[in-house]
Amino acid sequence: MAYNNSIDGGVTGILNATSGGSITGVALTQYNALVGGSGNAITSIAPGSTSGVPLVSNGASANPSFSKASVSGGGTGAGSFTAYMPITAGTSSTSAFQSVATGTSNYVLASGGSSALPTWVNTTTLGGGNLVLIQTQTASGASTVSFTSGITSTYNNYWLVTDNLTCSTNVQNISLQISTNGGSSYISSGYLSGLIAVSYNSATWGTNFTSTSAFVIHRNGNASSQNSSNHYLYNFTSGSNFLGVSGESQYMTASICSTRTCMASYDSTATVNAIQIAPASGTISGTITLYGILE
Repeated sequence: MAYNNSIDGGVTGILNATSGGSITGVALTQYNALVGGSGNAITSIAPGSTSGVPLVSNGASANPSFSKASVSGGGTGAGSFTAYMPITAGTSSTSAFQSVATGTSNYVLASGGSSALPTWVNTTTLGGGNLVLIQTQTASGASTVSFTSGITSTYNNYWLVTDNLTCSTNVQNISLQISTNGGSSYISSGYLSGLIAVSYNSATWGTNFTSTSAFVIHRNGNASSQNSSNHYLYNFTSGSNFLGVSGESQYMTASICSTRTCMASYDSTATVNAIQIAPASGTISGTITLYGILE
């Protein structure tokens, strides 16, 4: 059946006609979103006061709304996160994301298993034998290389590694001295230190070396030789008698190869809190890394 409709000149907004032939105006609010309403009508959805919030579906039987995007819709399900907190998945594949509280400096994030959030753990609780990086230094023509932080009661034993260590002058000892005042000065007497050399230059075997002024950790062959080493520094922070160094160093050139075993001790009840590596003369270049050993 046809209807003869008339429109009131005062009607404003979007015109909406019902099945009975009535024409009304749907008022428009600035910035609202328009969606289909019941009975073929039009309705509007007001945004919230926070910008950036998306219009999210509430299913086939309800109007959408401006709200947090769910995980199933590609969002996080969360409105905000605390700065610097690690983010993890939720308790199910579609649950809102979770966050882990920020931990203490230098703690590590350890798994809590498949049904729990990870937690921050002090490295000293991880078990014995683990190496914890304290510092890596790259020297270039340095007269000394010092480690003045990180040598604390957290670790009693340490691991010192050098790589591509070269000396500017020929046939020089490269030694390690200890400090008990944070590096303000270094002890230069009382050491019992020596190297057993296994070296060959196609004609003769190398000789051994001793020192009472430092732990000798290298014997540089010549300025072109490249040295590497690994040394165990034990009992450095306990304050009990006899701290020491043991390990091996190697150097190679086109005409000689050498391995030297270091054996050294120092009889003292003092607590070490800094170390210094230096050649007998000249300068050194290369990479030196210090690790703490967890017990």
